[in-house]
Amino acid sequence: AKKEREKLSSLKVSLQQRLEEYEVFRQIFEEKENLERRKKELEEKLKLMKREEKEIFERMPYLIVKPIIEKLEKGYREKLLREKDIQERAILYKAMIKEIDNILSTGKCLCGNRVGRVEERILKGKKEKYEKYLREYGEFSIEKLIEKQQKLNKAIQIIKEVEIKYKEFIKKKGEISFELDEIETELKSIDKKLGEIPDRDEYKHLKEKYEEVNSELVRLDENIKWSEDEYKRLLSEREKIRNKILEIEIKSPQIEKIYKRLEIVRNSLKALSEYLEKLRFIKVKKIEEEATKVFRELTNKKEVFDRVKINDDFTIQIIDRNGEVVDNEKISAGEKQILALSFIAGLMRSTDKEAPVIMDTPFGRLDHEHKTNVMKFLHKLANQVVILATDEDVNEENIDLIAPYIGKRYEIRFLPDKMSSSIVEVK
Repeated sequence: AKKEREKLSSLKVSLQQRLEEYEVFRQIFEEKENLERRKKELEEKLKLMKREEKEIFERMPYLIVKPIIEKLEKGYREKLLREKDIQERAILYKAMIKEIDNILSTGKCLCGNRVGRVEERILKGKKEKYEKYLREYGEFSIEKLIEKQQKLNKAIQIIKEVEIKYKEFIKKKGEISFELDEIETELKSIDKKLGEIPDRDEYKHLKEKYEEVNSELVRLDENIKWSEDEYKRLLSEREKIRNKILEIEIKSPQIEKIYKRLEIVRNSLKALSEYLEKLRFIKVKKIEEEATKVFRELTNKKEVFDRVKINDDFTIQIIDRNGEVVDNEKISAGEKQILALSFIAGLMRSTDKEAPVIMDTPFGRLDHEHKTNVMKFLHKLANQVVILATDEDVNEENIDLIAPYIGKRYEIRFLPDKMSSSIVEVK
């Protein structure tokens, strides 16, 4: 650790010197980095504005028809004023005609005097004039004019909104474009200032490397301190052990015999370890051999799979006909179950000890062929095999495969009233 620290300290000094050379340009690099970041932001904004620009330009034809719509709206407004005046006159003339008819029918004026022939002639002349006016202009309705004017006003409002939005968009786009031009100019100026100085990526790399080396030095210092403390503790422990050994040597004249016995024990342990390792290798090969026999008997892909392999960590895998290891992730759930069962059978066949095998719903993930193979094999697995099966595992369709080997059959029955189950022997 001390050698590594010395090496890293030298590298740190070297990096620091190079960084100091770059320090003059650090602010320029940072300024360039900020400008490029801002440039990227503005370019992203322009991209986002493309959709808005499309929507605005789709409405641009409205601006072309604006003068026409404004002229129409003005015409309708003037016409509406005229129509209102005509309608007011018509109402007045109708009232006058009604009043004249009343005077002519009664022969009396509003003041109570009788109407003479001259007055009657004048009144009839006025009545004819009013009736002629009404015949010429007929019944007037201004609702449609008002409706048309409202629609035109709405169209003018939409056009104004498009116009305002277009002006705002052009202004905003112009501001962004202007700022981008300014940034481009400043970046060119900075690049000119930097000249042939290496780019900021090298500066960044140096800075990251410097911080990495510095962090590693801190870690090494902590490790060295811990190691030195541990070393002092071990020295103290060794001194205590030496004193203890000396005390034993002084007190026990048989110490030499103890040393010899200890050496014999050490050698024996070493020989035993070597023996156990060899025995383990032999046992593993035996289990592999037996597991392979069972697997070959159970699998439905005999032309694809060759044998079973047990790894050093005691995981199991399949070897194909080409000698390649088959990835356990690529085999089906049924094939995994067959592989596991083969391993258990290999263990059973490789030991002199006898033990029952208990299997819980062993056929759940197996296809018909695998299920048939396993059921035919079960009686070979051990002297006693206990199967906890559902009616999907063992039923009238397949029980004949294991019927000759069944010793006893039991059924687990649920008792609702007692909220428990009972085990009952069945024939």
